[in-house]
Parts: sequence; C-alpha cells; structure tokens
Amino acid sequence: MRALSIVLLMLLVSACGEADPKTFTELDDGHAVDMATGEVIEVTLPANPATGFTWEVSPVSTRCLEMVGEPDFTPMGALIGAGGVLKMEFEAIESGSGVLELVYQRPWETQPPEDTYRLRIDVSS
Repeated sequence: MRALSIVLLMLLVSACGEADPKTFTELDDGHAVDMATGEVIEVTLPANPATGFTWEVSPVSTRCLEMVGEPDFTPMGALIGAGGVLKMEFEAIESGSGVLELVYQRPWETQPPEDTYRLRIDVSS
C-alpha cells in the first residue's frame, strides 16, 4: 500500500508540469524582463475588437521571442461589443536582448497606433 501511495504522489507531482507563465499587464509597460530560453510569458492587455482595434506584434520587436498560438480575447461582459482583455503568450526562442513591442491599431489603417506597449527582454540560455 505504501508503494502505491508513493507512485500516486510521484504521478501527481509530475502531472503538475511546468509553472504557469509569468503574466504582464498594462501596469508593466516599459519594464525589463529576464527570461531563459524556452520560458513563456503572457501579456494581458485591455482590448475591444468590436471597434476594429487589436493588439499586434510590431515589426521592430525582438527576434528572441516567438508568439505561442493565437491571441485569446475574453470579453468582460455579456453585451455584444463589450470590451475585455486580450491574452498573448510568447516563448523565448534564442539568447539575446531587445524590446517586445505591441501596437493597438486597426490593421487596415495607416495612422499611428492608438497605443503602444513595450517590455525590455533579456533572454539567456
């Protein structure tokens, strides 16, 4: 019975897997982030896609990071067109440093972005 308990405990610990990614919000704009290769961070920002605006990775962003999956929007209410938060995950793919820059804009417009969000990134192996 004791051996079974130990095996179950080991399975439970291994099922926990990796820790949740570090989350950064609008309050972290401009902050520095130290990462290791393979580490994932999450950026969660207010958004309202019903207006046509969305957060996109700026072409000037660091090449040390790669977006994981697609952005995930969660509305903050049941009303159609309600604002909410957009979650994006990024994985550190190589050593180096730079800036993760996200721009809030309508992709089809040529006007300057409505808002810009930046994190200074330093990735070590």
